Amino acid sequence: HLTEVIKNHAAELFTRQDVKNLVERVRMEAPAAVEDVVGEVVPLSTLQKVLQNLLSEQVSIRDMVTILETLAEYTPQTTDADVLTEYVRMALRRQITADCVDDRKKMTVFTLDPHTEKFLGENVQSTKQGLMLVIPPETGERLTNQVKNAVEAMSREGYSPILLVGPNVRMALHKYLRGSVKGLVIVSYSEILPTVEVYSKLAVSVNDAD
Repeated sequence: HLTEVIKNHAAELFTRQDVKNLVERVRMEAPAAVEDVVGEVVPLSTLQKVLQNLLSEQVSIRDMVTILETLAEYTPQTTDADVLTEYVRMALRRQITADCVDDRKKMTVFTLDPHTEKFLGENVQSTKQGLMLVIPPETGERLTNQVKNAVEAMSREGYSPILLVGPNVRMALHKYLRGSVKGLVIVSYSEILPTVEVYSKLAVSVNDAD
């Protein structure tokens, strides 16, 4: 039980000192990934936020070399930790794919219908709190209920509740639903290897009746 609690709250427990310790460990094993990157190109605060974002969705941060190399490439373009997290997740797609496929290397998911995906994409805003989904409360309630229903339907059939969406809405949708829908995994098309067979069981729509 304690292990599960720590796992679920790893992001909150991950301090600035933990980041420094991790960087020093990487420095000893792969100095080129750290030198002139952490603190100069990538601020420690940004690195901490990105790592917390990954941990909050239980994405392993063991491959620190890939994480740092990706941040070094994209930080000159943006300082938004949420956007950087999405770039890192794409770089970790082999690992994320492995976590999502079944024993037959196939992936069963549910999706958003095209109208809903387009609507949500048009309502993602960059704020001081990062990428946020800004939609009317009644639409948000309908969306949340439909996703809950889909999660329950997937679970009843023995599938992991994985929602596959476009990369432009993934982070904002995760943040919008994380306090309301338990056990949901949201991944983007860009995080799944193209060789994987993907099957969609159903599509969620904000137009559906409860």
